[in-house]
Amino acid sequence: MKLFCVADQLIESGDAEKTAQLTIIAPVRAILRMSDSPLNEITEHLVIVSADAAIPSRTAARVLSGVLAERLLEFVPHLDKVFFSNSGTEAVEAAIKFARAATRRPGIVYCSHAFHGLSYGSLSLNGDPNFREGFGPLLPECIEIPFNDLAALEKALASHTIAAFIVEPVQGKGVIIPNDGYLRDAFELCRKYGALFVADEIQTGLGRTGRFLASEHWGIEPDMVLLAKSLSGGQVPVGAVLTHKFRGGGDVARSTV
Repeated sequence: MKLFCVADQLIESGDAEKTAQLTIIAPVRAILRMSDSPLNEITEHLVIVSADAAIPSRTAARVLSGVLAERLLEFVPHLDKVFFSNSGTEAVEAAIKFARAATRRPGIVYCSHAFHGLSYGSLSLNGDPNFREGFGPLLPECIEIPFNDLAALEKALASHTIAAFIVEPVQGKGVIIPNDGYLRDAFELCRKYGALFVADEIQTGLGRTGRFLASEHWGIEPDMVLLAKSLSGGQVPVGAVLTHKFRGGGDVARSTV
């Protein structure tokens, strides 16, 4: 039989092979479509740990987060630290803090039409005025440039005041794909001017484009990778910043939001 979870209804249908299959239809980018989902097994382990009275809840959370961090870093081996948050927008907020702490610079460059969240810092990096209107003044030193415009990016970076360039490898609002070579050249420009390259993979990561990270299609290794949405398959509110120790900036992944 097949089980389809649609709008809180469980629909059962038979098939010739009599195989069990769970298909989850994603609500607005949040959950990947899965077959033979491991989520029931994950949930069972969560329940077992939380129900064990001998393990305090904070300790249990640290154990589980450590296991997840190790697993994530197996897929992104050039990074070695993971910071967890409660959502994607909190992951963006943390990335802003980490970038400024690591570089001792204030500026953040983002792209027009970008969507990075709706809390104060991430809203300051939102490239759609419809979301920003009425909430100013927003975070200072945030510079908007056109997507796919390398000249505009270099002009901003050349000020040597930019901590990071944050970009969605594929812009989620409208599914805008970068020009060939754009992300690779943007990455090299960040290296040239000492800024960090932050890949917001909250919508594109975890296999959604055919690879674990969409940025892999262009052969780049971001300084930070942001994940959320399908990270827990809807079971737990969670976001993550994958990062590493930055030269001169200390271990920024130990900072707190």
